[in-house]
Amino acid sequence: MMVKNTKVIFWVLIFITIILFKLKERMFYMKLITSISLATLTLLFSVNTIIADDSEKESTDDLENVEISITNNETGEVTHMDSKDEGVEVESTGNANSDGDIGTLSNSSKTKGYDVFIPIPNEDENSDSEQITTQSTSGRTETSGGVTAKLNVDYDVSIDNEQVRLNRVFGSWDSENYLDIIGREVTAHSGSLTGNKINRTPLYNRFSYTTGWDYNDRLVGDLAPRAWSTANVSVQGGGSFTVEVEFTYADDL
Repeated sequence: MMVKNTKVIFWVLIFITIILFKLKERMFYMKLITSISLATLTLLFSVNTIIADDSEKESTDDLENVEISITNNETGEVTHMDSKDEGVEVESTGNANSDGDIGTLSNSSKTKGYDVFIPIPNEDENSDSEQITTQSTSGRTETSGGVTAKLNVDYDVSIDNEQVRLNRVFGSWDSENYLDIIGREVTAHSGSLTGNKINRTPLYNRFSYTTGWDYNDRLVGDLAPRAWSTANVSVQGGGSFTVEVEFTYADDL
């Protein structure tokens, strides 16, 4: 009887040992899985943070690509502006692939452009107009006195990235309150030395010009393809200014 009890106790102990081992093994794997999960989440968070920082930097760099200036036509004083200046608003409206056919010579057509709000000072002391910043229904901050200049280009780059073709330049101007646009000019080229050039003086505040050009050698840096627009703005009650928006395109080899 003693032997039987001893055997039973022995097997019970074996059984308990196995169970404890399994529990310990399961806890080990649970800890391992938990550690791996935490490490994975930390890695994903780090990667997302890096991507977000890079995207923000690319967005900032893109906005800094546009050159903005306002000239006082009476004094000749030129003020250069950028997206960081108070009252100035810059929004990128292109710089992405648009729908187009992929042929043997070209990638799909691309567009690049900017929507720029330039505040215009009101020099009439008797005017009731004031430059007050308000929030629009679209969520954008707008200034009560200024000009919105929109400038865009549509272009192609060859498959080997060696050539570029400007297809169209288009845009508009919109003035607010006490401002009148009395003169307009738009210019674009597909390279300072090797490209073609278009220059027009629109009669109205909206324009679109198709070039019909062929490809030419692609240049970068100061010689890169470029587009710019100017508008003469008359302030009701006195004062006149020229606003200019300028940027390069197809310059990212």
